[in-house]
Amino acid sequence: MEVSPDDRVLAASALVEGLQADAPIGFAVHDDQLRFELISHSLAALTGRSPADHLGLRVSDVLPPELATPVELLIAEVRDTGIARTGIELAGITDARPGERRSWVAGFYPVDLAERRLVGVVLVDVTDRRRAQEALRESEAELSGAQRMAGVGWWTWTAKPESMTYAPELLDLLGRDPALGGSPHADDQLVMADADEQLSVRESAHAALASGRPFARRVRARHADGRPRLLEARADLVRDAEGNLVGLHGFAQDITELARAEQRQRVVAELGQRALEERDLGALLKHAVDAVGREVGVDSVGALEVLPGGEQALIRAVSGRGSVEATRTIPIEPGGVVDRALTLREPVVSADLLTDPELEISPLERKGGTRSVAVVVIDGRTRPFGVLGAMSEHPDQFSEEDAVFLVSIAHVLSDAVERRAAEAEIAEISAARGRLVAQAIDAEDRARRSISEALHDGALQELLAVRNELYAMAGHGGDDRALAATQEHLTAIVARLRDVMSALHPTMLQYGGLEAALLAVVEQERGTGEFEAHVVVDPAAAGLRDELLLSLARELLANASRHAAASRVDVGVHLQAEEIVLRVADDGAGYAPGRLAQALAAGAIGLASCRERVEAVGGRLDVHSAPGAGTHATARIPRDRLHSGPEEAGISRLDDRPDRA
Repeated sequence: MEVSPDDRVLAASALVEGLQADAPIGFAVHDDQLRFELISHSLAALTGRSPADHLGLRVSDVLPPELATPVELLIAEVRDTGIARTGIELAGITDARPGERRSWVAGFYPVDLAERRLVGVVLVDVTDRRRAQEALRESEAELSGAQRMAGVGWWTWTAKPESMTYAPELLDLLGRDPALGGSPHADDQLVMADADEQLSVRESAHAALASGRPFARRVRARHADGRPRLLEARADLVRDAEGNLVGLHGFAQDITELARAEQRQRVVAELGQRALEERDLGALLKHAVDAVGREVGVDSVGALEVLPGGEQALIRAVSGRGSVEATRTIPIEPGGVVDRALTLREPVVSADLLTDPELEISPLERKGGTRSVAVVVIDGRTRPFGVLGAMSEHPDQFSEEDAVFLVSIAHVLSDAVERRAAEAEIAEISAARGRLVAQAIDAEDRARRSISEALHDGALQELLAVRNELYAMAGHGGDDRALAATQEHLTAIVARLRDVMSALHPTMLQYGGLEAALLAVVEQERGTGEFEAHVVVDPAAAGLRDELLLSLARELLANASRHAAASRVDVGVHLQAEEIVLRVADDGAGYAPGRLAQALAAGAIGLASCRERVEAVGGRLDVHSAPGAGTHATARIPRDRLHSGPEEAGISRLDDRPDRA
């Protein structure tokens, strides 16, 4: 059925007038004078007027110039040419929504009606869609930027047919063309570290599908510039519409720097442990330069010790190719990298010695082809011990992280150097103390000998002469009973003097040995206190510390005899490992806490003197006692030297700690 033009006009008019004001699409018809002849409620709503208020007006009468001018030009063009213009994008602000910029897509169509040149306009509001698209683009840009900052990018792997899809960010992260991202590739766009790594990754992917477990592993890849990179890859399983496992989808993150930092922390910790165990500083320095060479991956690493005067340095350890030999002495060039580090006492890094305006390249560095260097100070207690340096034949080889790693290694070495210096000082002080104690013991021995000889040659001889005279007087008158009593008394005095001389003069120790001397001391002490004594001496322990052992035993036996009221005393000398052990134990009364302090305050310094003697030669004296439980004293003395280092000397331990004096 043929529709007349009037009917078509009526139908179009009904369609236009039927559109609600809030419809996103609007229609209008303009006459040959560009005036509104027909307009929908939805299009009229843009100007804030009713449709009737538009009739007979031009677009320029109801819209701002920025919109009206291009619209009227397009209406006039279509009217004159009879050619439609579609897909025209417009944007602006209208009176209906002041301050809100909106977007439209318009179409302009010629309308042939009764030889009139009319123009129909169709306008679609796309503001919300454009805003959503812009927000999506912004979100995608932010996500892409965040992924780049975090070193993260997504990836998808399909098993059959096998293909990989990488995010542009992941490709860009590894120096590949990001334009290749987002679409499947039959061949990998990322380059693994080697063929074995690529095969291993594929096997892991197939294993994840076979087990139904998520994929997770570290992947060794290679940047486009050839640098090795380490990726942490994780992915979930992908299923098809039937629920079959067909691939993986996940993310990969570049953790190269994180892994390197963790590894370097382990290296520093291991070096610190070795520094506590290694006594040879040269071996520790060699281990340090080898570790730096492995971790930083440069041509050469060296540790230098600054010699007195500060003009020369001794090469203590080297690592890497082209290194000069260790123990060689080299000059410290004024203005050079070593001189600058020592002067500033801070790290010095040069990207290129050949072009660095602040540093002078030394003949040795120039000969070795050194371009970039990093040097840090190995500090000392009062002055720098030396420097730790890394060198490369290529420029720009050292990062800030490399310098931090070198500083950490240097700190460990600095602590080791300072600790060894302190140990040497303590050892020297201990040696001097040991020498003084030895001299004091010798002086005591000489004094005993002198007193013993004086008593023997003087008082004892005179007493013997008097006794003989008294014997001669017996039977010649006088009181024979009184003479006999006097003779007995003199005989007891002579015996006591002999005991004193025997104790003072080490004749028994020299000729009879340690066991015989101890037995003599026991017999002497039994004269003042009745107790059963047992003496055991290990032959391997005799002859090493006899004078000191005898002196200690004499004091401990005297205490047991005179103060403890002991019925049994055990004396033992044994060799245990590298120590001579003297044990004196009695079953006497013992003493309560605080008793030693009281005795010391009263002038009884015997036990304190014993402790000082033992500690002075690097030993330890332990005394344990309790009321009614007897007293047990143990002295441990190094066998092979008069002194020892602080870590070997130990501290004497008395149960009654306040009594130490």
